[in-house]
Amino acid sequence: MKKLLSIIMLFIGITSCTTENDIGTNQEGQRQKDLKSRDGINYGEMHNDILEIYYADYDYNSNDVSLMENAVEEYLIENESTVTFNDVKSSNSVLYYYSQKLYATAGNVNDIKNLFKEINEEGLSTQKAYDYSLELLEIFELYEGDVVTFTEKLNIYRIKVNSDSSIDGNLKNNLLKAVEIGEYSHMYWYEIVGIDANLDSNSANAANYGGKVDTRRIAVIAGGDVAGALTGIQSGLVGYASLVFGPWGGAIAMAGTAAVGSLNAARVLR
Repeated sequence: MKKLLSIIMLFIGITSCTTENDIGTNQEGQRQKDLKSRDGINYGEMHNDILEIYYADYDYNSNDVSLMENAVEEYLIENESTVTFNDVKSSNSVLYYYSQKLYATAGNVNDIKNLFKEINEEGLSTQKAYDYSLELLEIFELYEGDVVTFTEKLNIYRIKVNSDSSIDGNLKNNLLKAVEIGEYSHMYWYEIVGIDANLDSNSANAANYGGKVDTRRIAVIAGGDVAGALTGIQSGLVGYASLVFGPWGGAIAMAGTAAVGSLNAARVLR
């Protein structure tokens, strides 16, 4: 009888250890998923996947920020993230406020630049972050739609950022990820959606985009997306989310704010 009890207790002990080990392994696996290396996340693909989710359900006339935020959440659910976009926004609603202010610019370049200036003057961004953000935005302002020249200018910018030893590693990585979003955003609007950058807003074909393609670059299209990412960087939301939730949190913050910025792109096309 004692021998039988010993066997039963041994079995229970082994089962208990196995279950605890499985739980520990699963928890660690999820932790590693949520704290995955920044280098393992393609921010551009993440951004475009969110846009695909949103525009599968809504057209360019939809302008509710909460609907785009829901698309970000849907993306995160599909990717089994334990961190939500709401977690990121709620972690510092003051910093997210600037992304909401970006939406009020309607993609107007001067208004976006003024917002960047406001963030800088309020001491939220360094001068380097401000200067590099303006420089990246101006690439979109001047060359958006010209795939060859745009790509060339973006590569020059990437090399410049990468080789600048005067900026800290976090800012450098964030700017390079913004470039990644910029590349994919440009691909989305000009190659997947197929906007004609040379389209005269008075031409018959302009009706396909609501007659609102602005060839004078008063408003940017793909640049609206990257402006969202740059706002997240300069306001400090990306850095704060990275601190609280790890690199995955920073990715959510940047891709999420870029998605909000993309609503301005749609407004230009209405």
